[in-house]
Amino acid sequence: MDTTKGEGKLIVQKRDAALDCIRVVAILSVIVVHIAPSTVPIPQLAVFQEIGSLGVPLFVILTGYLMVDRDYNSDYLLRFIQRNLLPMFICLELWNVIWYILDRIFDSTEPARYYLKIALFLQVPKGPFWFLPMIFGLYLGIPLTSYLLHHFLAMKSHAYLYILMGCLLLTGTLIPTTNYVRMIMSGRSGLSSVLEMNIFGVNAWGGSVWMLYLLIGFGIQHFSSQLDKRLSTPWCLTGFVFSFFALLLFHLWARSRRVDESFFYTNVLVIVCSTFLFLALHKLNGLLTGLPRLSYCLARVSKLSFGVYMLHFWIFRALSSMAHSWFGLDTGYFLFVVLVFVCYLGSLVSVWVLSYIPLFRKWLLLMK
Repeated sequence: MDTTKGEGKLIVQKRDAALDCIRVVAILSVIVVHIAPSTVPIPQLAVFQEIGSLGVPLFVILTGYLMVDRDYNSDYLLRFIQRNLLPMFICLELWNVIWYILDRIFDSTEPARYYLKIALFLQVPKGPFWFLPMIFGLYLGIPLTSYLLHHFLAMKSHAYLYILMGCLLLTGTLIPTTNYVRMIMSGRSGLSSVLEMNIFGVNAWGGSVWMLYLLIGFGIQHFSSQLDKRLSTPWCLTGFVFSFFALLLFHLWARSRRVDESFFYTNVLVIVCSTFLFLALHKLNGLLTGLPRLSYCLARVSKLSFGVYMLHFWIFRALSSMAHSWFGLDTGYFLFVVLVFVCYLGSLVSVWVLSYIPLFRKWLLLMK
């Protein structure tokens, strides 16, 4: 069961199996994109990179879906700080220390000052750790974002809200997408907006676009009844398939011009594709509800997803080193499938064991 807040009262809701499914797909997507570059042959790598580029957007859309459309009155705001914001901050600092220790074990060349700068929010982290300061920045702005959105939506005139959304679209995706096209066609870059539309956001791997993903999640939740009427499951699947193939063609075009940009989080095609995928997966709730055992498994795995995100990178580094030294394997689909499976399973088991330690469960894994 989940607890949410509405109009100052605590409401108990039945767990949404589709949201668990989205988390599971998102974390699998992230694992795929981290393993594919070192195992999948280059001609087919683009497909796996596009699948992987949807993982973090799904997580952020889900955050907007769950966290923004709430009543952040004085009582609930204090509860949000205690249950969400403070644990996220402590979690970030603790994992930063853990990653420093793991870096030393794997003979990394990153100096201690690099991790000190991350702890003080003076450094954009390299590798998957960048997700934590980015999501913490969004959490800082969620109550204010929620208040402003509900205030402007309640007004008879939405002109100011349209202006804000237009600026966010311009800076978050239209200008960056134009810059990608410019890079591919002329080899020149540098086209960027001086506006930053994040509210307490972090300038990491896309900047303003994360606020856009957050608001997409809010829109899907807030206007769910209208979307259900206008967008059927076949339409959502069709939108996903067409946007995914368009994104793949875009990436192949970039690769043919030797522009190697793996993620394109700010690319308008990534935004459209991840949005349609979220909508399509969310429409599975009715089907999943009729499959209680599958829903139960998804819920258990979903609860461990954050910990899997934080650990899978190091488990993959250990596994890839073993595969190379013990079996002499460098690339190939067999190695890719084995590493994805073992890495996912190993991460799940590791997080599951850690979840039995109350302090780890609360402060490292963010499990309530």
